[in-house]
Amino acid sequence: MAASRATALVPIVRPPAGQYHFVARLLDVGAMGIVIPMMESAEQAREAVRFTRYPPTGCRGAAFTIAHDDYQPGDVAAKMRSANEERLLVTLIETAQGVERADEIAAVDGLDVLWIGQFDLTNSMGIPGQFTHPDFQRAVARVLEVCQRHGKAGGFGSLDVAELQARRKQGFRFLVYTADVWIYQQALRQGLAIVRS
Repeated sequence: MAASRATALVPIVRPPAGQYHFVARLLDVGAMGIVIPMMESAEQAREAVRFTRYPPTGCRGAAFTIAHDDYQPGDVAAKMRSANEERLLVTLIETAQGVERADEIAAVDGLDVLWIGQFDLTNSMGIPGQFTHPDFQRAVARVLEVCQRHGKAGGFGSLDVAELQARRKQGFRFLVYTADVWIYQQALRQGLAIVRS
């Protein structure tokens, strides 16, 4: 996160769970976006909003002139307002219950993105890894529809560029292209295949 502050990057971090002590620590060291896993209810979503916002809209603890504000002095009230306005809050919809309650989750103010976690979601639905299954496709469409109705961004991640292009056309606005380890694995496999041939 320290390195990203010298660039135009926005550090977004997924804690292991949506509990306050995980979220607060990440914000204090400079995370500008938080991805809450396994979102299943509006109550959980409201709690996540509270944890990531300073009073009066939240309960985030106050510590200033530390990493998240570049160790700079300044007006505390202005820093709190700025942090509340600029913070990105993403939730992962990874269970059948999350899909079922997607409408109530998306209705929560302060939430920015509902991101479909397709592997966990298909596992929860009893169709592990079956991303072309009609039930999964219906779940994707439902989450996207409630996002659009409530003015939230729909999120989707993939290793496949063509799939991300298709999801963008479908209406998803928070697109995640793979991860560093998978990019490395893919490049290594391709390189080794060429060398061996």
